[in-house]
Amino acid sequence: SKLRPFNEVDLNFDEKKAAIEKVFTNDDHILVFYSIIDNNKEYLKLKKVNYRLDVNRAGTVLDSIERGAVNSYQGYYIKPSINEEHFVAFTYEEKNNRMWVHYVLMDKFLKVIKTGDLITEDKNNMTLESVKVNNSGDIMVVVGHLNRRSSDDEKFSFQKFSVHYVAKDDSKSVVNEITDEEYLFKDLLT
Repeated sequence: SKLRPFNEVDLNFDEKKAAIEKVFTNDDHILVFYSIIDNNKEYLKLKKVNYRLDVNRAGTVLDSIERGAVNSYQGYYIKPSINEEHFVAFTYEEKNNRMWVHYVLMDKFLKVIKTGDLITEDKNNMTLESVKVNNSGDIMVVVGHLNRRSSDDEKFSFQKFSVHYVAKDDSKSVVNEITDEEYLFKDLLT
């Protein structure tokens, strides 16, 4: 490991109200994903710290999306594939029987491969259950379609789940819909 314990570096953010979204470490660098909002636009940025504790001071812009006056700050979630060859960053909004998921797929060098939006509509409310990226760079988005809310505020009864598959090569489709009498799951984003 080239990173040594007890070394220290200050990460200064020139932007106001920078929110750290995720930090990843490995043997020779630290990745700090953060977001800022400027003029109703939300930016996902990255600072990389190498083993010599050199930092790209300005940060690298990875993505940006418009945030209207009605939309509140959502932030980004960042997930690696198991082999850390790919990363997916995403943000989402659930509103009026409509789910919008904006995603950014990156390779291990954090080069943006593709960005896109997944929009799902249903007469019942929906909740985002999971977003994953596999070792090949394909993205899976699992949406729970709500039947009714249970008495426990953290549990929902699902009418069905839809699994959306976004292939690295640009094909997009719903892989499967899972329907059963009743599912009770924690409302967790995994």
